[in-house]
Amino acid sequence: MHFPFLDSLLNILLVLILFFTKSSFVKADEIQVPEPLTTNNYKKELSKGLHIVDFYSPYCSHCKALEPIWNDAYREFYEESQKLNIHFSKVNCIESGDICDMEQITFFPNIRLYGPSGFIKNYPNEAKRSKESLIQFARESAANKDNFKKTKVKSSSKNISGKELEGLIENMNSKEEGILVSFWPSKNMNKSDQETVFEGCESCLTFQRTWSAVSKFAPNKNVEVYHVNCEAYKSFCAKYGFKHLTERSFSEKDPGVAFILPNNHMKRFWKYCKPLSFEPSTYIDWATRLISNSKVPEISIEDILKKENTNVITSLLSNNLETFNTRVTYVKDRNNLALSKESMESISSLDVELLQTNYEFLDNIEEIFAPVEKMINYNETEGLKKFDRNYINLIKNINLPAYMIWKEGNFIPAIVSADIACSESCLLDLLLKKLDQLRYSTYSKLPKTTKEMKKLFSNRHNRYVVLQVIDNNEENESIKFLGNLSVAACDYFYTYSNYIVDQLMLTDNHIKSLFEKMSTKIELSINEKNDLKSSFDKIEKQDIDFMFVDIKEDLTFKDRLKLPERPEGYIDGDIIIIDKKRRIFYTKNALGNNLNSLSKYDLKESLLTLTLPSYSHSKIALDSRMPLNAFHPVICIVGVFLLFFLYKFRRSITKIHLGKKKQEGIILGNFKGTLKD
Repeated sequence: MHFPFLDSLLNILLVLILFFTKSSFVKADEIQVPEPLTTNNYKKELSKGLHIVDFYSPYCSHCKALEPIWNDAYREFYEESQKLNIHFSKVNCIESGDICDMEQITFFPNIRLYGPSGFIKNYPNEAKRSKESLIQFARESAANKDNFKKTKVKSSSKNISGKELEGLIENMNSKEEGILVSFWPSKNMNKSDQETVFEGCESCLTFQRTWSAVSKFAPNKNVEVYHVNCEAYKSFCAKYGFKHLTERSFSEKDPGVAFILPNNHMKRFWKYCKPLSFEPSTYIDWATRLISNSKVPEISIEDILKKENTNVITSLLSNNLETFNTRVTYVKDRNNLALSKESMESISSLDVELLQTNYEFLDNIEEIFAPVEKMINYNETEGLKKFDRNYINLIKNINLPAYMIWKEGNFIPAIVSADIACSESCLLDLLLKKLDQLRYSTYSKLPKTTKEMKKLFSNRHNRYVVLQVIDNNEENESIKFLGNLSVAACDYFYTYSNYIVDQLMLTDNHIKSLFEKMSTKIELSINEKNDLKSSFDKIEKQDIDFMFVDIKEDLTFKDRLKLPERPEGYIDGDIIIIDKKRRIFYTKNALGNNLNSLSKYDLKESLLTLTLPSYSHSKIALDSRMPLNAFHPVICIVGVFLLFFLYKFRRSITKIHLGKKKQEGIILGNFKGTLKD
């Protein structure tokens, strides 16, 4: 029996299903890129959420090259952009010249971030203009909730003349507050946030917003905030290292920052020498750290345990830090000699926290290892783990004075000591070298710039890098994975400490006798300590850099590391181990399973199979892979030999051929001569 009514109803339902299905799953290539903003809708649109705006000219070749990349980024990021309330917009500076004049656009293409309060910052100069980098910039911008605020922070920075600031520098002993001061390529900027035309200073507009925030929060840390117009006070700015800001030019420059200490324990005037940062806390933390370091606070075992007994993993993720703080503790000898002014200044220039303690600090050093022992005793099948008493005694008997370096989040210190003949400047050189080696040692973010990547891979002190992949959108999972990595790292160090003791015991009977002497709590002589240190220095070290990368924030890490694509991709919890010496990486074990931090024990055993195989309980080796695009040294050497062989072979063939020709010529000549005769 036929029911026309039901057929019509089914057809209508089918059309509705197709319509809603299609509207729910819009294909990327069907998403229409919106028309450029104009004077009619520019301000209205920018008041809604965040906007990454491309100011362009239709006659600019670079703009034309960017257009398909921009459109691809818009389409791929469209659905996510709606959720994050951040949008890709464009302005045609030929058709809407008034907008570009108002925004001081001086080149094309010019990519900027805007929020409800107006201009926020420029697209980073060092970032590529690629689809991945544009999306990464959008995600990072949306993650900062301050960008969505509708009102700008008003600047309370005080405009000061060069002469007035010179007077403050000379009379800082009478002041309790330190002074943060910014230097600008301007002549009459009274308020640091007032609308100003900066020639050749693209970063100045972004930094105005930064300095306003600095002026709001720095006074809470007992720091006053000022700014100087360098075009008005040329001689003063030139005297203090900011001559490039005194003259108008179109060569690119950045504003400068300095700090003036409120005491004479170290030099008073400090110039900020790192690349310009747009994070206000960078300058406030730098200033407060300099004030603290100038006093070199005393620290105890209890203080260290309090500092480290925090959930640093959570703070790392929530604060979006690049790395943990580094603390350097100066351990005084029995003469109780304080650090010199020169050493204090050299250490403070490295952005580390400087502390001090006396020689009795080492008497209870085993208390530092108690929290680590608690962490690593997670596997009952391995038995109770306690640090070897010989290793503890080894630390207790280091030559003093010495330095102990703590990276925040790591209870285990790196120790810098020298033989008795080493002066304070000699010990300082050893410390600076060690700090450079430890740059990426504990839970640092994978660098994003080419320069920093080169530094990472040129540092061969630590041969291996363990890279933890996380997805910060899944914060609880990321905390778990980073926590497991932390435990595995401590567990690895526990085994490594046993390796150190075993190697020393194998050295000779004299070193064995020194360990026996230490076990009876008899203090070693200076010469005996030197013998012990000399033997320790000869041991092949197996330290490791532990780092992480957020796959939602850093979309280009695979390209920077030259990792191949894999069907399942790289997901939260994955581990990548990189051998910097051989230029190879490990992502799987011999069974083909992905390396990850789901199991603390398996991760620790994976590390031991590479570095200390005789200490590993696992019989599963790792499956190495060479980066597809890497210029591997072995291939390079083989290639050179092949080219050399081909070159020699060709020359020998040529010589034989020429020899035959020559011989034929002689025979022919003789034959012609015979005919003439």
